[in-house]
Amino acid sequence: MTKKPMSAKEMIGDGGGRKYANSQFSDQNRQDAISRESAVAAHHSIWRHLYGSMHAAPKPKSKLNFVTFDKESNMSTLWRREEFLRICSKEDLAEKAQDIEVTIPVKKSQQARFNLNPKSFFVNRFWGRRPDGFAIHEALHIGYILEFKRSTGTRGSWS
Repeated sequence: MTKKPMSAKEMIGDGGGRKYANSQFSDQNRQDAISRESAVAAHHSIWRHLYGSMHAAPKPKSKLNFVTFDKESNMSTLWRREEFLRICSKEDLAEKAQDIEVTIPVKKSQQARFNLNPKSFFVNRFWGRRPDGFAIHEALHIGYILEFKRSTGTRGSWS
């Protein structure tokens, strides 16, 4: 007799305290929420394994230093740390980030913030971004952002 595979809900529990049995949601909404939670959980698990493997691998010729975050951090909090300030100043990074951020469309959910202060919106959006990981090449003063998290990719149980 073969064992029945675990459902997504069984694998991730109740999604950090949210109950999917709430009658206000349709069956499809519950399935969509479970699917999102499963995808986020799988992404974080894979990312932790990959990042840990890259960090632990012998690097005789590598000049990259993989930075380990002690908690989820956004770009603003990272640029308060000494190893990041050695790459470039916060002002220089803000200038470069502005050039890139203006090419990314403003989402409907961000429109109100954009309308309040269009001049600072793009830089503020950049400083609020949360990287999954970061590698630094100190000799060349280069920082490599290893994927940004999406707002839908956050869970309270991520570590």
